[in-house]
Amino acid sequence: MTTKRLIIIIVLLTALGLITAWQQIQTVRHGYKISNSVQTHKQLLEAQRNLDRKLARVKSPDYLVQQAEKRKVKLTFPDNWNIVNLNPTPEEEQEYFAERDE
Repeated sequence: MTTKRLIIIIVLLTALGLITAWQQIQTVRHGYKISNSVQTHKQLLEAQRNLDRKLARVKSPDYLVQQAEKRKVKLTFPDNWNIVNLNPTPEEEQEYFAERDE
């Protein structure tokens, strides 16, 4: 084997080793990024669950009554004239206008 061939083989093997090392480093970097993304995703899901629980608690009738009592708001059931039907049937419309005309 000549010296030129030996140098070319050594250069090629070194280049191949450097490329392989670079690929391994990139693989590890991407693995860390994926791990961080998964951890962030888990934290965001937990935050969403907590917010959903808090929203359900805040919207619950018991909580609303408790907050109204704390603020001294008197709750009453609506009278018929307080109720607005947004999708009345034709019969209900006729009733309404008949009552109005009286």
